[in-house]
Amino acid sequence: MQKTPAKKKRSWLRIGGLIALAILLLVVVGLVIAAWVVDRRYAALRDAPRISHETIAKPHTVVRIVVDPSRCQELIEKALAGQEGLPGWVVSRAVPYEMALLFDVDLDAGKTGVTVFVNERRFGPVIVDSVNQAGVARLFRPVKWTPPGLVRKDRGILLLEGTIPIDAETLDFTWTRWVHSITLAPLEIEGNHLAEAVFDNRDGKAYAVISALWGPHGAAPSDQETWQNIMKFATKITSVRFHADLVSDDELSVQGLIECNRHAEPGVPDAIKFFIDMANAANREALAELYGIEFEGSTSVEGMTVKGGYSLRHVDKLLALVQGGIVF
Repeated sequence: MQKTPAKKKRSWLRIGGLIALAILLLVVVGLVIAAWVVDRRYAALRDAPRISHETIAKPHTVVRIVVDPSRCQELIEKALAGQEGLPGWVVSRAVPYEMALLFDVDLDAGKTGVTVFVNERRFGPVIVDSVNQAGVARLFRPVKWTPPGLVRKDRGILLLEGTIPIDAETLDFTWTRWVHSITLAPLEIEGNHLAEAVFDNRDGKAYAVISALWGPHGAAPSDQETWQNIMKFATKITSVRFHADLVSDDELSVQGLIECNRHAEPGVPDAIKFFIDMANAANREALAELYGIEFEGSTSVEGMTVKGGYSLRHVDKLLALVQGGIVF
């Protein structure tokens, strides 16, 4: 029995529909594969998980410097808005969740461990390539990086790891001037700030970090007097904390706290305040002359604690200076 024209038409429609469906499925599969390849190569399509620097901190981590870029994301987007070939959505997705610089100290091994941690949001592989091509690791000359560049350990975890040897003089000073205990719980950051730092010097290890970076063998002759002052006060200080937050697009508020140990002489906090005030006077002049930044604030003493509250205006000028060095 022959098919009627109407039935033939319906048959062709069914065949055409199947072909169209097959083509659509192939297109979808192709898009999925392309998306998978793009995401594998650039990590551009999905947000990575939020991961704290505490997950990679070591038991002997004594210095934590942590930045939450999301708290200045609008300022970053504004600074990069006019950059050629950089869509706005890329900037908003490329800003990491968290960045941290961590130092741990092993006095027995005579070395300071250094870890740069970035909790990427997206574009982890691109960030790695950009940082390594810019030679950022070479800026930290005392550090021997292993491997010699930023690596993507896992989705959301970018690491740059290295060590700095501690010289014999610093080791001897640290071993003999402090009581060392394995029971000290680490001092952690408070959180909820644009930038925050904590230096745990309860057993002298924060001093060892500073000495390894800038101590008597690394300080320029003009800094020797400053270094002598640091050594003089180092054994009197148990911890240093500070945090910074944007008050507006061009003003930064900075709060600092220095805790002296309970055995320090009563005049030590006032002596530290005097030293800080002298440094602030020099910094105020340098920031104004070099960058056009206004620096104001004061330091106070409460018992064995030294507190500081400062403001920096026109900080957007600093962002403009580094804008040209940011590459995606």
